[in-house]
Amino acid sequence: MFLSRGVAQTAAGARRLLTTSAAGWAPSQMPPCDFQPQPYTGLSYDETRAVRKENLNPGILTYYKNPVLIHQGHMQWLFDHTGKRYLDLFSGIVTVGVGHCHPKVNKALKDQVDRLWHTTNIYMHPTIHEYGKKLASKFPGKLKVTFFTNSGSEANELAVLMARLHTGNFDIVSLRNGYHGAGPFVTSLTSLSTWKYPVPGNSGFLQVSLLASCLESSCVWRKQY
Repeated sequence: MFLSRGVAQTAAGARRLLTTSAAGWAPSQMPPCDFQPQPYTGLSYDETRAVRKENLNPGILTYYKNPVLIHQGHMQWLFDHTGKRYLDLFSGIVTVGVGHCHPKVNKALKDQVDRLWHTTNIYMHPTIHEYGKKLASKFPGKLKVTFFTNSGSEANELAVLMARLHTGNFDIVSLRNGYHGAGPFVTSLTSLSTWKYPVPGNSGFLQVSLLASCLESSCVWRKQY
């Protein structure tokens, strides 16, 4: 969700954000920001929409009749191609944990790409080891090993495989209306109509309601497990 000059834009449509005052209801105001975005020099809005329709994956959905064309980000702010400012309450589906283009994160990224982009894991380089050690220092108990993956889909695929290998069990229980990724395991783990397709899925995945009872007398899986 974005806030733009007192307007909250949601999937249900744009709604005016109101706040109480001594005089009654009045539109809320955006906090000040002294950051100035760079001038937009990319594709025109109409050409961007045409390219999206003709050349990009149709599964990349937009939620608005006239979707926002984001040009630049700075901390909690986003700017569209016209320079209009938005307060970002969505964080890229909760992945931008420290804001957009945080200077500390930017510096670390630049330092790394100026030194080394990529090499195979059969060789060693210090950064991943430093990162793994720092993560392990934050974990409780015996949780000291980190598996680095490129996406949430890969992480969930690996979690399913590791759980089956470790326990010797096969079935996995997931909640209905949950999304878990686009890999071969997790598409079967997902129970959301938007991401279900008329092709055979993998076996061993049981979808249950969030309100499902685990009491022995009412558990739908009590006879099996």
